[in-house]
Amino acid sequence: MDENVLTIDIEGNGMVNPLFCEYPAGKNWGAILKGTNAANMTRIFLPKKDEIIDMSAVEPGDAFEVGGDCLLANGRRIKDRQYWLILGKTDEDGQIFYRNCGTPAKVLKAMREFASANSIDANSPVVDEDGEISIIEDHLLTAA
Repeated sequence: MDENVLTIDIEGNGMVNPLFCEYPAGKNWGAILKGTNAANMTRIFLPKKDEIIDMSAVEPGDAFEVGGDCLLANGRRIKDRQYWLILGKTDEDGQIFYRNCGTPAKVLKAMREFASANSIDANSPVVDEDGEISIIEDHLLTAA
């Protein structure tokens, strides 16, 4: 598996927020990002309950932001966010495969590149029944 591809478990399409802030004034969320660049970005916030984010609306190729901002008693705000390109998803009790892109600009660029390359070609990622990611060319070679 590609070392840049990360996984996170989901159960019933729910994912535990890996950045969850337990402080009472903490803000926790998961959002699908849309837009042409980071200055023109909108967030579609996903339903959540405590540390669980409902990931049923997330599809391969989505730019995704997960966050857990903490506001400390001294007024200091700690912003903790990650920006993922969603590469694949097994079933509702499986895993999500993603690449952490680091910034909103990078994840939106990766989303555009994924969309333009999504006209299935030999280098497109494939998630098989076991959750293994390969490119279509490898998949076709092994399936033949």
